Amino acid sequence: MAKTRVLVKIGGSLAEDRRALSELCSALAEFSRSGADLALVHGGGKEINRNLELLAEKPRFEGGLRVTDEPAMKMVEMTLSGWVNKELVRLLLGEGCRAVGISGVDGGQFVARKRGGTPDLGRVGKIVSADGALVEHLWAGGWLPVVSPVSNDDERRPLNINADEAASALAVALKADRLLFVSDVPGVMRDGETIPELDEAKIAKLVEEGVISGGMIPKTRSCLEGIAAGIGEVHICGWNGRDGFLDQLSGARNRGTIIR
Repeated sequence: MAKTRVLVKIGGSLAEDRRALSELCSALAEFSRSGADLALVHGGGKEINRNLELLAEKPRFEGGLRVTDEPAMKMVEMTLSGWVNKELVRLLLGEGCRAVGISGVDGGQFVARKRGGTPDLGRVGKIVSADGALVEHLWAGGWLPVVSPVSNDDERRPLNINADEAASALAVALKADRLLFVSDVPGVMRDGETIPELDEAKIAKLVEEGVISGGMIPKTRSCLEGIAAGIGEVHICGWNGRDGFLDQLSGARNRGTIIR
């Protein structure tokens, strides 16, 4: 019988909360012991900002997107593929989990292209192809991959990749059963309540009504694209503690929004 394949992407204040991260890693380790194949994808924007400030560099943003020049790209890779990645690996190892840290560069997992258009964001890229072979190999050996989104372009130069995009691309390549986006956003909201389940028709209606707006529009559309490309279901959820997260991982109880 095939194992359940689950990818988790973490972001927001969860990525800054050591206690929450410890609880999250404890839940991942427990769920992994149940026999599921798991991978964790992460960003680390606030940590990048802090490290840039140590070098007397100020983070720059255009339209909400980070501008990554050549010197900043070095710090992005050192921070994401180095410090942040290894901190998560250490936490998982502490829970008895066979964790290993990799990035989009390793094994050529992701090939990306520099984003064009205006404004010029520098070394910021968009994934053009994803290969799940390395993660498949690690899963076969009983490892839990922790994935930094930093990737190569076709000239093998590093690019800064949005972690949501990296998680979606990897989940598609692996035909994951579930992809969980865990952040400060508890789900798709209506009148202060989380909408438990959505599909393409419901999303289109909510966009038309203005219930889904702003950044949630591209997020839900990206979820639908992932499902059309082979992901079983996508969860948008907030952090509800260890037990709540285990419920979401296993599908025992939905505390966010599931898009199918």
